[in-house]
Amino acid sequence: MYKRILSLMLIFMMMCGIFAVSVSAYEPSLESVFEDAFVRYLESDGSSVDEEFVYVRRIGNAGKFDVYRAYYGEACAVETQQTIGDYLFTYGALVGDEETNPTGLYAFNGPELMTLKEAYDKGLVDLDVLYKGSTPKDGIIFLGEDSELKTKCKAAYIEEYGLTGDMAQYTSVPFAIQYENYAVFRVYPHILLPMESFQCIDGYLFWEGNIIGTDNNPTGIYTLDNYGNVQSLYETVNESFIDLDEIYPTLSEVAPMYISGDIDNDKKLTVKDATVIQKYLAKIPEALEVVYNHKAGGCVMEADQPWAMKMFDGTSEVNIKDATYIQKKVAKIIHEENMPPFDYNNVLVYLEGENTKEYTLEDFPEYEFESIERWDSQYLELSIITLSLKNPSKSNVIDAVNSLKYREGTEFSEVTAEYIPTSD
Repeated sequence: MYKRILSLMLIFMMMCGIFAVSVSAYEPSLESVFEDAFVRYLESDGSSVDEEFVYVRRIGNAGKFDVYRAYYGEACAVETQQTIGDYLFTYGALVGDEETNPTGLYAFNGPELMTLKEAYDKGLVDLDVLYKGSTPKDGIIFLGEDSELKTKCKAAYIEEYGLTGDMAQYTSVPFAIQYENYAVFRVYPHILLPMESFQCIDGYLFWEGNIIGTDNNPTGIYTLDNYGNVQSLYETVNESFIDLDEIYPTLSEVAPMYISGDIDNDKKLTVKDATVIQKYLAKIPEALEVVYNHKAGGCVMEADQPWAMKMFDGTSEVNIKDATYIQKKVAKIIHEENMPPFDYNNVLVYLEGENTKEYTLEDFPEYEFESIERWDSQYLELSIITLSLKNPSKSNVIDAVNSLKYREGTEFSEVTAEYIPTSD
């Protein structure tokens, strides 16, 4: 009797299990549930929708709501972006209303469906949660809380490049840090090109997930001096007005950047880097794997790319001299003889085009100049201004040159200095 009851119970439990499995097997996916709701959303104005031309992709969770990218029909091949809260959302096409929802993002929690912007304005979504669970291909960029320095950099950038309308409104500055005489900041412009970009500046490789700048500044990092002059970080470093070795610990916290020769990406040069280079040149598999697993990709060693890193012998082709250099530097055999400590004395400022503006010592009362001389060449359409300081120092020269640039109201084609080595 008991055996029969036990058998019946087992059969009943098995049938319940089969039923549960069959039900779960036919349970619709999250995306299909949203797609049905999205179709109803589109048809709410009385139009008919062909579900074959509906695109839906789940981005992630934002608290009580899920976030989806969705659109109907063909997408317009124009890169778009939209700022919501502390985040910049980007996409490689215009897939929604250009003014209210260009990136086609929606929030959904079952019965309720609305644009992500509407849900954020109503306080229904947590964008921090969404960002933490996102991937780079989702195109979500953290802008951080607005700060006085970022606002100042954005305003100076807009003024420098004469941006108006949407170009000015949708330009954003994700970070800005102050370093001595300069603020260093990155700009996300109105239009993004969704393609990785690299830029080598003075032995450091910079990376950005999009092309956001010019051909000469694809990673979009700029500097702002105390007089409102804006130029690329590349230009400022070339003028020797910023030392990337000094700013690296701070800048690397907000901008992906890699040291030339740091093959194992531990943020410093070690004997291990030299060993990896030696094995890489010998094509030993374990070294090849280290190089190509680097976060910046094989470009840290490749010589056939325009953005390849310049190594220590001044070429982008990695060779055994680079490994030897690292070994000597780590062993403190090399003391950077080619970069002695110095103070500036005479600074030569080159300006393109004719300019007859003359300066006297009284024009720069804040600086102790010994002399200010100007030479103009009408034939070459070039002007050279020589600044001689009584008390030369790097900080004084930087301030003096930027003050001159502010007064001239024009870019300089080149700034050079005559160096006076200081005594040890």
